[in-house]
Amino acid sequence: RFSSVLAANPLALNKDVLMDNLIKQLPLQKPGLRKRACACLGSLAVLLNAKQISYIVTTLLKNVSKMRLDISYTYIEAIGAIASTVGYKLAPHASAILNSFKEFCDPLEGMDAVIAEQDFSIKDVCLTVFESMVKRCPKEITPYLETLIPMVMRLIGYDPNYNPDVMIDGNDEVNFDEWGAEDEQIEDDASWKVRRAAIKLLDTLIRYRYEKIKTSLDAILAKIVERLTEREDTIKCLLLETFIDLTRGMVVGSVSSVDALETPIRLERKNSAENLAKELPEAIIKIVAHYGDKSMKVREAIASVLLNMALIIPDYMNGVLLSTVLPKLFLNFKENSSTTKITVFQTLRRLMLMTATVDGYIPYLSQMLETIALSMKEDYFKLSAEALATAGVLIKLLMRKDKAPSKEAKSALLSIHELCLGVLKHADVDQEIKQAVIYTSGIVAANSTDILPQKDLDDLLSILQDRMRYEALRLACIKAFHVMVSSDKSPPIEKGLEGALPEIVQMSKKVVRQVKLTALETLLGVCRKFPSLTKKFATVITENLPQILREGDLQLTQLALKTLVNTIPFASDSSLDNLLEALMSLCSSSLFQTVLDDAVPLLSAMAKKNKRNLTEVKITEALWNITSEKTYKAISIAIASILSGRPEVLDESINKYTGILANAKEPELKRKTSAIIIGCLGQRKDLSKHSVNDLLLEVLKGSEEDLKISAAICLGNIALGNGTYYIPLILSRLKDSQELSYLMLLAIREVVLQDQQHAMAKELAAEVLPALRVQADTDDEGDRTIIAEIVGRLFLVQPAVISSEIEKGLANPKDNIRAAFVLSFKYLLQRGEKEQFSKLLPKLLPILKDKSLRVQKALLDSLTNIARQNSVLLRPYTGEIQAGALALTVTRPELVKVVDLGPLQHRIDEGQPARKGAYTLLENMLPGLHDKMDLAAVLERVVEGLSDESDEVQNSCQETLIVLCEIAPETVLAGLEKLMDCVVNAINKGLDRLRKKVDVDRTMDGMRSFLRVVVATSRLGEVELNQKYQDSMAKLMKDKTVLTLYEELNKLAKD
Repeated sequence: RFSSVLAANPLALNKDVLMDNLIKQLPLQKPGLRKRACACLGSLAVLLNAKQISYIVTTLLKNVSKMRLDISYTYIEAIGAIASTVGYKLAPHASAILNSFKEFCDPLEGMDAVIAEQDFSIKDVCLTVFESMVKRCPKEITPYLETLIPMVMRLIGYDPNYNPDVMIDGNDEVNFDEWGAEDEQIEDDASWKVRRAAIKLLDTLIRYRYEKIKTSLDAILAKIVERLTEREDTIKCLLLETFIDLTRGMVVGSVSSVDALETPIRLERKNSAENLAKELPEAIIKIVAHYGDKSMKVREAIASVLLNMALIIPDYMNGVLLSTVLPKLFLNFKENSSTTKITVFQTLRRLMLMTATVDGYIPYLSQMLETIALSMKEDYFKLSAEALATAGVLIKLLMRKDKAPSKEAKSALLSIHELCLGVLKHADVDQEIKQAVIYTSGIVAANSTDILPQKDLDDLLSILQDRMRYEALRLACIKAFHVMVSSDKSPPIEKGLEGALPEIVQMSKKVVRQVKLTALETLLGVCRKFPSLTKKFATVITENLPQILREGDLQLTQLALKTLVNTIPFASDSSLDNLLEALMSLCSSSLFQTVLDDAVPLLSAMAKKNKRNLTEVKITEALWNITSEKTYKAISIAIASILSGRPEVLDESINKYTGILANAKEPELKRKTSAIIIGCLGQRKDLSKHSVNDLLLEVLKGSEEDLKISAAICLGNIALGNGTYYIPLILSRLKDSQELSYLMLLAIREVVLQDQQHAMAKELAAEVLPALRVQADTDDEGDRTIIAEIVGRLFLVQPAVISSEIEKGLANPKDNIRAAFVLSFKYLLQRGEKEQFSKLLPKLLPILKDKSLRVQKALLDSLTNIARQNSVLLRPYTGEIQAGALALTVTRPELVKVVDLGPLQHRIDEGQPARKGAYTLLENMLPGLHDKMDLAAVLERVVEGLSDESDEVQNSCQETLIVLCEIAPETVLAGLEKLMDCVVNAINKGLDRLRKKVDVDRTMDGMRSFLRVVVATSRLGEVELNQKYQDSMAKLMKDKTVLTLYEELNKLAKD
């Protein structure tokens, strides 16, 4: 109970003496005393070192088979208590424990009642120990899976006192009422404990070692379904939960509960699970046959199974299983359980959202409508809300745009409309019901074209407009209007929208982000679909939206810009002043580069109005005046885009900015901006005869590095205006001048990037490749990176030619050339070039064994980018890539060099970039490839990496751990104790540095990063059961600095 206190005061307790005394209590006669001694040993184990744990385990195992059954049970229970608190410390003894305990798991025959009870208890505790070890030391338990799985499969059906002769095939119902007489005769039978423990162990094996038991999944599925004849309801529910966990392992991602109003995510099924998926329909048929079970708990568990199957195998559920499943689902509405009914509605909603056809639901349409209507009369508000949400999804399914609505569909829409109208007119209903009925009414209105009378539609819109007055209902109302304006059915709602639009505009200024977001989406839909409303409310919208541009929210800003582009032509002149000011504020922010594509059309639209101070000249001058180091490139593109709309001023503008570029007295920032503007304008106009060419070459030979880079980008852009003139010029400078090689490569890259039609890039490919091959042999990493990007971009244009060149580069004996062409893979995967890329990818894998540090770093960067963009391409090679990455995470002492600086010594770790890159690669592989990876091995290396001397490597490991917590929580739980030891040590070192005031800012950043890992682990499902974790948290939270940081990060994570 006070292990954390004792851990802080190691001399307060003689652990060796206490340990021996506790062991002596185990063979005593009093069962209560033996039980307490076991519990005490489990708590004491937290404080013991590996040697002491080894002594206890060895002593217990020696005696476990020498005693009578009840004493043996006590020794086994003691090991179980230790396994539940510090299971990871039992890893060295996994073999001895398994070999000693498995004999107790063999069935015994001819036992009297007392011995049978003891035998059941021993089997129960043995299986519980195995379960703890699978969780805490999965790596060490892996060699024994071939022994554990057959044993578990046998014990799941271990029922020596009862063997019902009940067979279920296909659609046959089970007559559970025939059971009973024999149940009463064996009421005191405790063999259910063995079956329960076996099922829990099986479930743990599925969750923690799924990838290692793939070959047994078919047999496990068959056994679970077979054992549904189980007579204990609790065991039957556990079997169904295990079935759910088994099927959840088939998909990539998590099966979360579906939101009341939103579409669930379609989960990707793992390739390795396809065979198992084909066996599921037959298993589902056998499971739903048990819907006649007397137990409500079992029926609820079956409903939960179907809810999960709707996401895991929607294709089968909406196909061959639909006619079997739907009638069974409707049986639940005869129950009194609201929970089961809610689960059924969620299942129906998932199924309907996942299907592409309505035909399978038509025979059950009247039954569904009746069920929804009856559920609306229930007292429980959540059930009514779920019924309304299901009604909305049903309307969406019936009114699919790919076919005209049937007579039944129209009738259903009218029925649901009447139902919604009845709820809307009643004020005395729960808020959740109001929100659900408003959203469903929006779906009805969106699909009401030629079905609902115009008067009824206008009345409905009038009610929705009235409900917008209430704060709690505003979001639901705006969502309803958004559904209407987004509908492809074009419902006649223009008149009703007219009254609601001013209120929707005001909603875009509210504090709640979701309200603002939905209001902006609705306004954008109105502007695109209803020109007359756009014209009428243009000034109101233009006056109210500029504030959003100042808030720095990317998504809101993009929506506001897209909306304003539509209103500018009709807005009053006075409304534009505030908008221009807000736009200038946006243009001077770091967000401008991201929203450039949306901001430029708006700026151009404002300039086209040519009113008062909104001419091209005035707007470009305003942009020019707010140019900064962070925004000058984006502002340059914006200025050039605005000026391009006026061909008559192009020459004048080019001359103006050429003069600024030529004037050495001008600030460097203005000259860089001018160069980018000239380049953008040069794309549209041939400048081969202009004086700017000599000027650019002069600037390229100057001493101002940033200005030279801008000039090189300018040269690449103007080359698009006349490639015949400029490309030979660039190539000649690339060959003749080593000093200009980097800048000419930048120019070539710009040509390839900006050539949208690929016409010039095709001509360029043959000419530039020989030069690139020569330039790749450089120690300058920047040059190699640009060459790699050029090769990658040219791959889009000439995949066959570039593939051949890349293969030659990969085989080149020079490290620099190999590194450059390996890095080119980072840029190859673009715009659907997957087929050609897939053929080239195997050529990259032998590079995993390359000894060059430069090549290793380039390889890790490329593989990381591929994993981010399309990890499926790496799936056939996952094992090989993981093994290579794990090998590169090991610190190599020969790469650590010490430079003597007199009184100080400086360590240079040349292997650090490769270690960081390897961990980053593993982090990016996890989301899409975790089912093909050895997660225990990844976790082991990542935990080791937390102690790396490099902060960057530590950060990569921390990010990987956070991803592991989300994707494979069971794996993290298995290694939680070791992880927390590393985290606690790191934070304690940080606290020491803070006390000494050494590098405070960096230390605080490091502690914050480690605490982010702690926050991620705190959300793991069974973490509260881990005593070591709780003790570690108690130690950490004693420090006020740590507690403050943890609470701050925890709040951010929740938000």
